Amino acid sequence: MAMGGTVKSPFGVPRCMSAEDKLEIQELKYRHCYATDESDTEVVPELFVEDGVLNVPLKDPLVGHEEIQSYFEWLEEQEYTARAHNLVNPVIDIDGDTATGKWYYMVVYAFPDGDFLLGQGVFDDEFVRTDDGWKIVSVTAKRRITRRVSAERMD
Repeated sequence: MAMGGTVKSPFGVPRCMSAEDKLEIQELKYRHCYATDESDTEVVPELFVEDGVLNVPLKDPLVGHEEIQSYFEWLEEQEYTARAHNLVNPVIDIDGDTATGKWYYMVVYAFPDGDFLLGQGVFDDEFVRTDDGWKIVSVTAKRRITRRVSAERMD
């Protein structure tokens, strides 16, 4: 569906995409990034539907709350001292009780030695409206650029 298009109401009548729905989906995505950066291994899986899928670079797809939580527990054990995901240019299309979202992301991983890992890419996501509000069906991170920056080169 084209950006700015219409969706059908539960009664089959076309209506404009709800700004409230778009804001709820954006908030859900932001919570996903904050929980990732803060290593909140309990919150991240709960943002997904039970059989949700997380596709991240260098890993097989992670399916379901247990696999997603295990991945974030593994991520917490890595040597990063901080992580920060930044999202820009959201495009959200809603079709009734389902939606897709696309964001550019920029992420910084800090290492104990002062080095940084910089990444840029695209998140392609799918969402569904549930009785508990919008949930993530799938997240696919497509990394375009990754560079490690030496702390020594920054002096």
